[in-house]
This record gives sequence, C-alpha cells and structure tokens, in this order.
Amino acid sequence: MKKIVYLFCIINTISYAQFNVSNEIPIGASQTMYQCDSAANNFSTITGTGVTWDYSNLYKMPIASKIYSVIANDSLNSFPDVNKVFQIEGVLKNYIKSDASGRISYGFIINIPGVAVSTNYTGADPINLMTYPFDLNSTLNDIFSGIIVSGFVSNPNTSGSSKSIVDGLGTLILPTQTFNNITRHRLIDTVNATTFAGSAKIVIDQIEYFDLSGTFSAQYLPILNYTKIKITGPLNITLNFVMSAIDPIGFVGEEELSSNEIKVGPNPVSNFLNIYSKTNSNTPYEVVDIEGKIIKKGVSNQTIDVSDLVNGFYFLNLLNQGEKKTYPFVKE
Repeated sequence: MKKIVYLFCIINTISYAQFNVSNEIPIGASQTMYQCDSAANNFSTITGTGVTWDYSNLYKMPIASKIYSVIANDSLNSFPDVNKVFQIEGVLKNYIKSDASGRISYGFIINIPGVAVSTNYTGADPINLMTYPFDLNSTLNDIFSGIIVSGFVSNPNTSGSSKSIVDGLGTLILPTQTFNNITRHRLIDTVNATTFAGSAKIVIDQIEYFDLSGTFSAQYLPILNYTKIKITGPLNITLNFVMSAIDPIGFVGEEELSSNEIKVGPNPVSNFLNIYSKTNSNTPYEVVDIEGKIIKKGVSNQTIDVSDLVNGFYFLNLLNQGEKKTYPFVKE
C-alpha cells in the first residue's frame, strides 16, 4: 500500500553519461535555484540524442530564490525505509530510498499553501524510479494504491501511476552559459483523489537537466528544473515552477511580451503581484478565492498588493482589451 507523496526524482548528467550509483546525489547536497518565468516552454517534445533545449530567452522573476537540496529522512515514523529526501524549498518533498541497484519512491508532499497534499507509499509497494544503469530511453512505468492526506480530500484511499524516463541527451542553452553533454530526466506522477466535490486528478510533471560528468556540480545537482503541478476536477489548478542554478541575469518584463500579452508574477507571491504588459494602462482586476468569492478588486497599473491575503490559492481576473483573463496564483 502506498501513500501519495510526490517525489522529486533528481537526475544527473555526464558527457552523455548514465545514471548510476557513482553519480547519485549525496545527502547534504544543496544549491540556490533562481525562480524563472513560469510561462517558459518546457520543451517536452524535444527528445532523443543530440538535441538542443534553447532557454536563451529565459528570464528570472523578481522574487526570492529557492533552495534545492537532499536531506536525511525527516519522517522516520511515516517512511521507515527512506534514506533521502529530495526537496525544493516550499514546493515539494520526495521521499526515496537509493542504493547500488537504483532508486525507489515511498511518497511525496506538496507544500504549496492552499494545495497541501501528502502521499505515502508504504512498505511493500514503493514506486520504481530508476534501476541502474539508467540511460537514454530507459523507462520505468509503475502503478500504486495508497493513502492521500489533504484538506480537500474526502476519501484517503487513492491510486495512480508513475513514469520515469531519460528522454534526451544534448545541449542546454541558458542566457549566460551553454552546457553540452546534458542528460535529461522526466518523472510524471499521476494521482487519483476523491474530494468533497467529486473526483480529481493530480499530475506532477518534473523535467530536470543534469551534467552527470560532475563538471557543473560535484554533487550532481540539476542545472535546470521545470516542475508542473496540475490539479483537475472540481478545482482546476496549474502551477509551473521553473528554476535555474545559473542566474539568467535579466528579469521578466515588457521586452519579451507581445503587444497584447499580459504576464503575472511572481507565483507564488508574498507581497506584491506584478502585472507585465506593453500597454501599462490601468487594468481592472478581481482577486477570487477557490470558492468563487471576490476578496478584493480595483484598478491596477503595474502591481497589486496581496500581502493582506491569507496564505492559499487564488485566481486573478484581469480585463484586457475587452477580454477577461484568469491567472491562478498562490499566496505564501
């Protein structure tokens, strides 16, 4: 029996090296990751050998960076067989066991305010993430049943599936640096849940780029992480977290926007939600909670103060050139 906890599968890259015990990320490994434009392309269809992932136009958000780290098991009672926790600060914790034969998942925790979900795969039915060596086109598909814990879930029993694959070897282009011999790993976890309002599905899609040679990081930490969390059902939520270990230098702003495009960020946000557009005209807005209640409204030029909101999930409705557009965001 498994509990649903989303595990961050961390992968490393060598000059087209394969994942094995020698490049397993050690406990204590840690690095700062710059939060970038959540609207960036995840290049999910660019796969194979000798491919190029071009993030040369990636911009960072005007928000605090996050720490990507691997720590010792911090929940022995719930996960007695786990020896590592892969975590992105304030977003995800993935509980895994790694040894000379590979890596398996025992559960995950989504830490986002208003979207807190905990899943735990217990004892006999963990999810297989990697069997070493794990190389291009190496794929593991697994299914599970278990327990899910969340405020919006009415039935703790759950089931789902997981897919782990090395889907590309190639070149990663960032605004200030280019990396050759990159190995890309993708992990897709799908969890079925029963909420008080009906059936729901949670999908966590994680794409990570590694230099397994250890040239970039002797601890084999990822250079770029693109995580999408999508919840469908009575509540429809999509959150993208794009994080780069290399400072993109430039900030999200007007220069990369089309004439009628609007971007909203940072997401998650603590104090001020910025509206990026070329028009700079006053924009009517509404902030709505997950129950559809209007929390605040007004007219904004470039920023909206959300510091007074309770931590959780909200929708920002903007009227742009006669068209109403909705932008989900998390207040933390």
